[in-house]
Parts: sequence; structure tokens; C-alpha cells
Amino acid sequence: MFRSIEILEMNPPTPDIIIMDTLLLQERNFYKFQSYAHHNSQILFLAISMHNGIPSMADMIRHGFKGYISKTNIYEKLIPVIQSCITGKYNFHDHSDYS
Repeated sequence: MFRSIEILEMNPPTPDIIIMDTLLLQERNFYKFQSYAHHNSQILFLAISMHNGIPSMADMIRHGFKGYISKTNIYEKLIPVIQSCITGKYNFHDHSDYS
């Protein structure tokens, strides 16, 4: 009889949403992530951060993100951002580039 971890290793599930802190997206990881995001376009990728100096909105969109949420607003904004992004819209209202 298989254990659940062995089954997952044989056929890993595809997540619906991946939420990633922008600190994990240093220059070398950004391009690896871009390749993964473009090959898995069915996954909704959202970025979160609480720091200044985050990647620009244009870079985030180019690399596959559909939205951005500031950690200071995450409890209020997470569900609305997911809901708008699921419909195919981009949601970067919390991003400092947004005006």
C-alpha cells in the first residue's frame, strides 16, 4: 500500500494559486520563475511584500504575476485580489507603481 507522500511524488498536484514573497525573487530566481510561470499559465501567481524596492509592475506582469498585495493589507485584500485575478484581470492596486 502506498503512503500519500509516495503518491504525491509520483503525480504531484498542480496548485490553483501560488503566492510568492518578492524577497524570493532576486535577479537569478526571477528568470527561473518566469519560465515556470509561462509553462504553467493555468496557475494564478500573486506577489506579496512589505518592503520598498520591489520589482516594477511591468516586470511582475512580464514574469507571469497577475497581482500584487502589500503584506500590510493582506487580510483585507487577499480574497478580492484573487477574485479579480481569477476573472483574468490584473490587480496591482497595492503596488507603488499603480496610480
